[in-house]
Amino acid sequence: MKFKHYSILVGVILTLVVCCLAAKKKVKELQINVIDKPSSCDRRTATGDKIRIHYTGKLESGQTFDTSMQEGREPFEFTLGKGMVIKGWEKGLLDMCVNEKRQLIIPPHLAYGERGYPPVIPANAVLIFEAQLIGFSNHAAASKTWYWIAVVVFVMLGFIFRARNKPANEEPKKSKGSDRKGGRVNPKKKR
Repeated sequence: MKFKHYSILVGVILTLVVCCLAAKKKVKELQINVIDKPSSCDRRTATGDKIRIHYTGKLESGQTFDTSMQEGREPFEFTLGKGMVIKGWEKGLLDMCVNEKRQLIIPPHLAYGERGYPPVIPANAVLIFEAQLIGFSNHAAASKTWYWIAVVVFVMLGFIFRARNKPANEEPKKSKGSDRKGGRVNPKKKR
């Protein structure tokens, strides 16, 4: 009976030691875990894409420090590769499909590092994000395209309007430097 109690006690101690060692293990590299991936994918995220994502950010303790899922909040919108977000997001959200959901485990050097983001994120914190790509929003490129299409259309309409409203009996205007017959005048030639 005594042996049984000692073996249980040793088992509990070993379990606690293993758990403590596992908890002390430092995350050194970005870990990307795909939680849900759509069956078809027409387009994947790339550097330069303006994207919209829903996310929830947690510390290793499980405490949520930020989320876009709160009532009244919109998906977060930013351009990949412009340095608008932490490096862990820049790398972890590449090559993603619309409606794909990922878990990103981001080491401190790809997040807020030694300085942290007081008082919300402590120094050297490993961040765990769950992110879902909602869609692409390349509005800037599309609006520039429509702007130039509108300019071309208005210029063409101006030429058409001018041509239609020109009186039929109007003679073409003569420019300076032309003679009465429509030819060029040689300025060196005396008349």
